[in-house]
This record gives sequence, structure tokens and C-alpha cells, in this order.
Amino acid sequence: EYDSLCDLVAFGVAPALLAYEWVLRPYGRYGWLAAFLYVGTTALRLARFNSQDTTSTKNEFTGLPCPAAGGMISVSVLFCTFFEITGTLRNFLMLGTVYGLSYLMVSSVKYLSFKHAQTDRAKKFQVLVGMVLLITLLATEPQVTLFILGASYVLSGPLAAGYRLVVRGRIPAEEEQENSV
Repeated sequence: EYDSLCDLVAFGVAPALLAYEWVLRPYGRYGWLAAFLYVGTTALRLARFNSQDTTSTKNEFTGLPCPAAGGMISVSVLFCTFFEITGTLRNFLMLGTVYGLSYLMVSSVKYLSFKHAQTDRAKKFQVLVGMVLLITLLATEPQVTLFILGASYVLSGPLAAGYRLVVRGRIPAEEEQENSV
């Protein structure tokens, strides 16, 4: 599909080249392996998205969507440039970020999809006001707010999965205590 090929270039190749030229080049083989891994996992993510059943999971994605991963790399550049973060710490953090994003794209972690967001008729005005406030907030310092928004979305999947594991772990333990009484 041409759309997926465009997505691979826009959200896979371009962010990988950006990360490589910006911070990964000094790491030699590890740097280009990280960039290649990112492109490869983006292709796998798109292949899985195109082949999965779309009727059962309208409100969630399996794995981090590649536009979010590519956006995270881009806003990381803006964030570090804004705060003048340089040196080895930035390079190691970006190397870890590229590997982490690569893993999250092909993982089974669930992420919310906002494609088919539904709201009550009575709350449409409140949602509209909320969207205007969000855009206003993003416009204040986009280098910072976009990074925070992107990092929040990237971390939302693993945090929600961890929460579900903790809640599932408590339920059987509570049932055992109730059955033993």
C-alpha cells in the first residue's frame, strides 16, 4: 500500500535519519544499528496494523503507533535544543529512547486511539472548549508542551499495562481472603 510506504518514510526513515545525524553518529555501529532497528520496527508495526482485524479494536492500538514514535523523536530534538541539553547525557538518553520506541512499536502494549472518539451530545461544547484550551496551552511553549504531551502518550501504554497487572494481582488475592473467611 502506498499509504504505508509513505508512513514508513515519514515516521520511520525520516526520524531515524534525524536521530542518527543528531546524536547517534558518534556511536558508530551501535548508532546505525539503532537507526536501522527503528526503521525495521516501524515497517513491522505498519505491517501488523494493516493485517490486524480492525473491527474488534476500534479504540486502541496494539503497540505504539509509529506517528507517535516519530513525533517523540522530533519533539526530543526541539526539547533538547530549547533547554540547550548537549553532551553525552543527551546522546545516551536518545540512544535509549530510540531503542525503547522501537520496542514499544512492536510490543503488545495497548495504546488509546483517538480516531473514533465519542462524546455525549450534551458534552460536545465542553469538549470543544477543552480543545481550545489545549491548543492555547500547546502554543505557549511548544518545545516543552509537545514533549510533555508526547512523553505522556508514550508512557501511557506501559503505565496502563502495569496498572492492569497490579489490579489483576490484587483481585485473586482478595478473593482468596474472602473464601478463607
